[in-house]
Amino acid sequence: MRRPPPSSLAALVLLWGPLALGADRDEAERLVTQTAQAPEAPAAARELDAARRALGRARGARDGGDRPSAELLEGLARTWAEAARDVVQAVRAEAALVQAQKALLEARSQVERGRALLEETISRKGRAQVELDRLDADAAKRRGGAAPRGGGPGGAAGQGAPKGPSGPAQGAAGAASGAPKERQP
Repeated sequence: MRRPPPSSLAALVLLWGPLALGADRDEAERLVTQTAQAPEAPAAARELDAARRALGRARGARDGGDRPSAELLEGLARTWAEAARDVVQAVRAEAALVQAQKALLEARSQVERGRALLEETISRKGRAQVELDRLDADAAKRRGGAAPRGGGPGGAAGQGAPKGPSGPAQGAAGAASGAPKERQP
């Protein structure tokens, strides 16, 4: 790739220079206007005031013929305006964070309520199974000693009715229910 001659670069800098000089001022004014219209602008009031003051001082320096000071003050105004924009963005981010935290707390609460409900249901199931087995045993005694449903000690495993959830294959759900062990007569 061929480089442009140095004289072309110098001409470009000379032509671009005056356009770039007002860039800080224009950007600062745009940012001040845009940020001041945001609902979160009161949080950035100090930065916006500093940017406006710097723009006013830059205007006075430019009107007085002090171009270098005007350019420095316009750069300062842009920096303050960018700081104001950043403060507004931070306030928005904090508001979004608060909403996300509220949603997280609500989700945790729902999970805890669901867990408690599940544990209660498992416990009820265990108590109901114990009661059902007791009633089955009582009914078996009245019928003449037939094995209770689920193949307890009075009957052979694998014979009669299929194993229920409280039988030997009860698994972790029955063991975790905290239901008392069945007592056979």
